[in-house]
Amino acid sequence: MKKLVLMMLVLLLSYGCRTAPAPNKEMPPAAPTAQAAPEPEPAPPAPATPEEQRVQALKADLEKSGGEDAIARYRLARALTAAGRKDEALAELDKAMDCGWLGSDLPKGDAELAALKGEKKFQEILDKVQAAEKAIAGRITKNVSKAGVPYVLFLPEGVGKGQADRKYPVILSIDPGGDGSWGVNFWKGFAYKHRYILVGVTNGMRSIPLREVFETYPVDRKKMFVEGFSAGGAAALQIGVPNPEIFAGIITFGCGGIGGALEASAMPQIRPDSEKIGVYMVAGTADPGHLQQSKIHKKRLEEKGFKVILKEMEGVGHGRPPQAMPDLIRWLDQQENPLVDSDGRVIGTGAEKPAGR
Repeated sequence: MKKLVLMMLVLLLSYGCRTAPAPNKEMPPAAPTAQAAPEPEPAPPAPATPEEQRVQALKADLEKSGGEDAIARYRLARALTAAGRKDEALAELDKAMDCGWLGSDLPKGDAELAALKGEKKFQEILDKVQAAEKAIAGRITKNVSKAGVPYVLFLPEGVGKGQADRKYPVILSIDPGGDGSWGVNFWKGFAYKHRYILVGVTNGMRSIPLREVFETYPVDRKKMFVEGFSAGGAAALQIGVPNPEIFAGIITFGCGGIGGALEASAMPQIRPDSEKIGVYMVAGTADPGHLQQSKIHKKRLEEKGFKVILKEMEGVGHGRPPQAMPDLIRWLDQQENPLVDSDGRVIGTGAEKPAGR
């Protein structure tokens, strides 16, 4: 009996040990997870060098021009050279020189491009420009009209006497002296690339040798322009304003006074249909006398209803500045003579007649 009681006690004790609740002890807090150290902030970019700042500024200028400004490209090529970016500089130089009116002497004598002059690509660019210059020189001739007026003629490639399959715009360029070569030499690269006929004369000629050009070569009479420098600019106004059936536009560089005076009475006779002629004037701020004269001409013409553009070129003296060309080229592209039909006949001014006769 005692043994039975002992066995039951043992069993009860064993059961109690298995079912007794665990003591209510708080678990120690978990050790905090180690957090990664914050990454250091990137160092601010190094300030751009003056050379790089110049590159970025000129790229912005080029973008504003729509990428068409050869002078802006040329300046960018110089800046890229200074920044040590030769491949980019050569690419921009190639595009700049392709405009046709920057001569090979410009990069050859430019000290800012000295680092490029040992590069094969630089010589290839010069060779290409010089080949074009040689071709251009072979297309310039000195002539004398039937009336005895000397003039210089440039014909773009492919133009022939009596040719009828294509018509070519014309610029009559008037110099203040010489034989008419100055203006032709200024315009020849542009004319070669854009296929213009050039006729160069000097101020004071007894007659304009345009009729012979009309009768000999395929002229686009809706796109004929008269241009002049200095006193030649005054002559361009005197010739162009009274003859709207001939000229689609007038261009002046550093325009001089008309007839030795600037009064309204000295302006050429203005016909009502003359107001359809566009006028584009260029003058430099370093040429204050001719800039002022250009402003007076502009005011007088605008009073008569002309649409006149006057481009004031900062720091430019008396001359035909090449940096004026990008905007001037765009203006030329937009001009057409509304008084001349597609067959070259004058319309809207009375009896129809061939323009320029």
